[in-house]
Amino acid sequence: MLRLRRKLLLETLLIGVAITSLVILADVAGLLNPLENWSYDQRVLHCQPPTQTPTTQLVHLDIDDRSLEVIGAWPWPRGKLAAMLDELARAQPRAVALDIIFSEPQDISHESQSDGTYLAVDHDALLAAAIQRLGCVIVPAVLFSDQPAASPLATAILAELKKNLELTEAQLLDRLHRQGWNVPGFESQVASLFFPLRRAAVFDRLSEHALPTPSSTVPIDHASPLANIIRQQTERVASIDAISRLALSILPASAGGAVATANGAFLAPLPPFIQAAKGAGFVDFFSDGTVRTVPLLARHGDRFYPQLGLALALRMLDVGPKDVEFNADSITLHRPGSPDIVIPVHTGTTGLKERGLPLLLDIPWFGSRDWETMYDSPNHAHSKQHVPILKLWQVGELKRKIRANCRDADAALLIALVFTNQNRAKEYEAHRPAADDVAARIAFIDKTLAEKDVKGWAAQLAALPIAQQDADSRKFLIAYQQLTAVLPQLSQLRQDLKDQRAELARDFGGKAVLFGWTATGAAADLVPTPLHDRCPGVVVHGAVFNAVMTGHFWRRPPGWILYLITFSCGLFTAAIAAGFSALRGLLCTLLLLCAYLLVNGLLLFGHFNLLIGVAAPVLTIGIVWAGCLLFRIIVETREREHIKDRFRAYVDPVLVNFVLEHPERASLEGQVKELTVVFTDLANFTALSETLGEKSVSLLNDYLGRMVPIIRKYRGYVNKFLGDGIMCFYGAPADSPTHAADAVRTALDMQSAMATFNETLAVQGLGPLMVRAGISTGKMVVGDAGAIDASDYTVLGDAVNLGARLEGANKFFGTRVLVTARTAGQSAAHFLFRPLGRLLVVGKTEGVDVFEAICPLDRATEEQKHSVELTRAMVAAYQAGQFEACLQTIAEINRQPLDSKLMAIYRERCEKYLREPPSGPWDGTIALTEK
Repeated sequence: MLRLRRKLLLETLLIGVAITSLVILADVAGLLNPLENWSYDQRVLHCQPPTQTPTTQLVHLDIDDRSLEVIGAWPWPRGKLAAMLDELARAQPRAVALDIIFSEPQDISHESQSDGTYLAVDHDALLAAAIQRLGCVIVPAVLFSDQPAASPLATAILAELKKNLELTEAQLLDRLHRQGWNVPGFESQVASLFFPLRRAAVFDRLSEHALPTPSSTVPIDHASPLANIIRQQTERVASIDAISRLALSILPASAGGAVATANGAFLAPLPPFIQAAKGAGFVDFFSDGTVRTVPLLARHGDRFYPQLGLALALRMLDVGPKDVEFNADSITLHRPGSPDIVIPVHTGTTGLKERGLPLLLDIPWFGSRDWETMYDSPNHAHSKQHVPILKLWQVGELKRKIRANCRDADAALLIALVFTNQNRAKEYEAHRPAADDVAARIAFIDKTLAEKDVKGWAAQLAALPIAQQDADSRKFLIAYQQLTAVLPQLSQLRQDLKDQRAELARDFGGKAVLFGWTATGAAADLVPTPLHDRCPGVVVHGAVFNAVMTGHFWRRPPGWILYLITFSCGLFTAAIAAGFSALRGLLCTLLLLCAYLLVNGLLLFGHFNLLIGVAAPVLTIGIVWAGCLLFRIIVETREREHIKDRFRAYVDPVLVNFVLEHPERASLEGQVKELTVVFTDLANFTALSETLGEKSVSLLNDYLGRMVPIIRKYRGYVNKFLGDGIMCFYGAPADSPTHAADAVRTALDMQSAMATFNETLAVQGLGPLMVRAGISTGKMVVGDAGAIDASDYTVLGDAVNLGARLEGANKFFGTRVLVTARTAGQSAAHFLFRPLGRLLVVGKTEGVDVFEAICPLDRATEEQKHSVELTRAMVAAYQAGQFEACLQTIAEINRQPLDSKLMAIYRERCEKYLREPPSGPWDGTIALTEK
């Protein structure tokens, strides 16, 4: 036995090793990535370090829904945006990163002036100048494209267009035809690709400095669509050339493969914006639907660019291009006089064609599911470090209000001075303060209002009735009143402007600013993350910046550690499956699974910031457990079959199987259950056995050999053989909700089997036999009965005795299958039953309704159904004491081909009670005097 156990353990361990190896191979092949990503998201959601504190050096300047509602729909005039950036410059931020690519020029507008002329406004120049004044702006760029690889047809079209940019679509089709292109739908494909690929061809030629087209002898029409494309792509190439000066450094040729390489989709701002900027960063995201990682460096040509969040951090930390060092698993930022910052990175697959990208950072997300409250640590209840751009616009509106008040003050001041001191009026007109110089105006107004001439003249005029005031006097008095009213307004506006600028200085002074979209409109840049269903892209850049500034990174240990853990989990699970019972093994396996999840999530991730895979170990534990358990089941089933083969001849296989499946219930203690019991008897066998003598044993064996399979076919348990009778029951040891129907079906099939059996008897010259059955459904005690060393699995109870009595009652009624009302009720949907009345059997004090099972309901004829209805009417009339009606029904029944013994019983009793009516209460019970 010990040898067998060792063999089972060794074989189980080998199976565990094989399954574990397959899981590891699946993980290496990337097949487990969906499950791994899901587990990654769950750790981010539920296992964040509780003490994590985000940086306070970052402020998001948001284009939010409220700002769009108040300022107006996007795009705004860039001159307006320039004014807002000038206010931001006054707050003296340390670094500003733009997450908006101004890649298209904005039209020059013409604004009307007070003298009726129009002033041309170059909005792009204004914005470039504002960026220049800020002096710390980082502009964005797009380096990658998620477009599928070009088809062979697209490649052929691009090659032809690069040879001659002036090819028409018809000329291009002709050239492609000559090259052998003539597949179905060819012309429509060329039509859809022609214009996009012509733009690409122009871009390639410009990038190669190969314009004008050498094959063309006709000058290009500068008003043609081609000329317009050339102008657009020229600006694009110029932008790419301009932004190259903002790259970190010249990339060593040996390091080219260690950085993600742009695939030709470079999109940059207009050259004036780039020339005014101090840095650049790319804003691309790569995902399979959720942004979890981002490459920190990307290569374009012989230069490389940082991710926008990293670029902003480099500016904040004063880390120059030469201070950035990288290798396959880390990027190091060298800071003179301060500790280096080592950023862990890895190479992995992303949503970009499922290719491997190097220098990927696992974005260390923090906060709740609301991105607006990320920086409100630890409660995450309020929006923090998010400032709407509306605040900058409101400062501009306040300045415009101040300028309007200043204009009104100037007009009133000049009127007042003209009446009192024309020399001072001319002096003020010649040296008028700047349009928004509130202090100078307040000082001059204070001085003017304090003069005796002005005060005296105003007092005299105010004392005169209006009727005595001439037009000039009223004009002077109105101007004086305006000056007295505008003075406190200007003072208040000056204070409001000072307060708002002080607030902006507190918000932005010395900090990093990320300017981008958080609105939910059509132009919104929203991406899903592990924490957020829809998160602004600029917030993702902020999370990268936060990681660099706080040094809070998630690290991935070497891959062999995960596979060592996976292999250990597989071996341990296999040992559990081999050494424990199924239930205990399951509990131990679940304990192992929960322990790994808790240790991985709360300890390794939540405390040590380690990202160790979950999918491979978890799947290994589950699949190894299931596989090893299946192996054990196969082995134990094989052994179980040996046991069943030995005991099948002694004990009903139903009980053997049940004990094998439930070894914990090897001792079947008694319990009360609703079951169905069947008693059968072979009529006339006693007389036949006296004739046959010892040959009756073989005849009885033949009979039982035909009946027992029918019982077992319908999940019946053969309890005992009572001479030529059989006792069996249904619904135990295994539960069965159809025990009553199974019992009736068994009895009817036994009746059918008797026809074949009687044919065998006829061949031997013997008369036919008939099987009678009594079926009872009800509460019974089922379990082991008898001595400890000689017990019998059986049923006991009043319902059992009733079944035996019904088997005998068949003689009285001349029937073959009698059932109780409960049996008939539970199986009425399947069989046709004939009511026989209320019967009081020997040993009972109350009558029970009994029925005869006729046949399956789907096989019943209309004649049989009609006869059953007549019998039901007969019994109902009898039980109601309507004996004459009962006799009339019997007369009608006698015209049907039914057994006459039942009718004779009811006819005899009706005639008797018509002669001698019954005394006392009447319920129609028929009492039996014999068992």
